[in-house]
Amino acid sequence: MHDSWSLGYRLIQLLSSGRQFDAAGLGAELKISPDEVMDTLGLLRGMGLQLNHGPDEFYRLSCPVELLDASRISADLAPHVVERLGAVEILEQVDSSNSWLLNQPRCEIGAGRACLAEIQTAGRGRRGRQWMAPPTGSLCLSLAWHFSRISPDMSCLSLACGIAVVRALEQLGVEGVSIKWPNDLMWQDRKLAGLLVEMRSDGSGSGYVIIGLGLNLDLGTLAGEISTGWGGAPVDLAAVVPDRVPGRNALAAAVLNSLTDILLAFSESGFAGLHEQWQRLDGLKGRQVKVQNEAGVLLGTVLGVDDSGALRLMMDGEEVQCVAGEVSVRPVDAIAD
Repeated sequence: MHDSWSLGYRLIQLLSSGRQFDAAGLGAELKISPDEVMDTLGLLRGMGLQLNHGPDEFYRLSCPVELLDASRISADLAPHVVERLGAVEILEQVDSSNSWLLNQPRCEIGAGRACLAEIQTAGRGRRGRQWMAPPTGSLCLSLAWHFSRISPDMSCLSLACGIAVVRALEQLGVEGVSIKWPNDLMWQDRKLAGLLVEMRSDGSGSGYVIIGLGLNLDLGTLAGEISTGWGGAPVDLAAVVPDRVPGRNALAAAVLNSLTDILLAFSESGFAGLHEQWQRLDGLKGRQVKVQNEAGVLLGTVLGVDDSGALRLMMDGEEVQCVAGEVSVRPVDAIAD
């Protein structure tokens, strides 16, 4: 897979360069046989990349693609974000960008480190789910951050990060995105993005977190094959804003700027300082849901969240709270996952 993807990545670079190639031309550029060219094209199609092969025998990308570029991303970062994060790293391929960051040296307290991946071979979501993303069709981003201390609010950090990502999308003209407690971004009840927050402690009292984001830009032919567990297929920005999908590099910079600002605010005041913003974006308030956690299954109506980020649920006339963690939240009429 890795060697094949390396060829695939180079092939995408060629096709996105504006030059025209037939199979023989691709083989000459990549120094591979015609059979290897066809195998690589088949791999890319199987991964969801849309390719055209016209009567002139030239291969073309069905839609323009934008490969990740660290210099373009860094150019759009705010100065204080560059100071906190340093250089942004682009990974051509990786099993999981979260796992990659977890294996890197830790940042200083109050600072972070960011990486983005063109392709993830084993991307992870919450509850062990695999995150599927076609080449260039999504934004796969991870950000490490070193907090000075572990606080009870850490359990709801994904809520704060969700606010940050919605802010970034709104800055780029994407409206109507809500957050499904505790970690999904939704548009018209379809999943647009997911967050995975992982925390590590070394016993010193500080908290080291890795925030992973998978955001759908253009899922292409994969859109109908992915189940979200929410009762329908996911959605991508190509469907939400078909005529003005943000470029991947501009989107990455906007997300990193917004995440850094949210993490700095969260360090000072926890989730309570973000509660008002959450209320505007809450995609579950007033809805009947099924909550599945270690204690079992709860059915009730969502009242919102409290200042600690816990989900407030009305059950049989009594209010109960659910904290973020290994939980699954679905509307009562959703397809069970």
